[in-house]
Amino acid sequence: MAEPCRDSNNGGLYCVYLARCSDGSYYCGIALDLQKRLRQHNEGKGSRYTASRRPVVLEFSTECRFTRAEAQVIEIKTKRQGRVAKRTFLEGTERKAQEPDSEREPKQRLKILFPGGRF
Repeated sequence: MAEPCRDSNNGGLYCVYLARCSDGSYYCGIALDLQKRLRQHNEGKGSRYTASRRPVVLEFSTECRFTRAEAQVIEIKTKRQGRVAKRTFLEGTERKAQEPDSEREPKQRLKILFPGGRF
């Protein structure tokens, strides 16, 4: 499991995670502290969607490296994917983020992660 990700320069870096709910559905979200966020979901305080689908289990999480704006864009784009494609999409996004060209300003980085896309 990932450790809390903190960066004193920008207030924190976020990971994007995919949790599997008890009914087999997926929930995608962002978190600074993944352990805390999963605990909230399993206590029924994480989101309305997961409150009635407990327990939730972490299926996948990116390394904590995204600004809040980047993580939210990735979260939205992940939620638009079909059930089967969600994890594949997140894994591909993380691979792109690890490429040398992705160490840029957030707006430029989003253009690299999602060329030709709206964000």
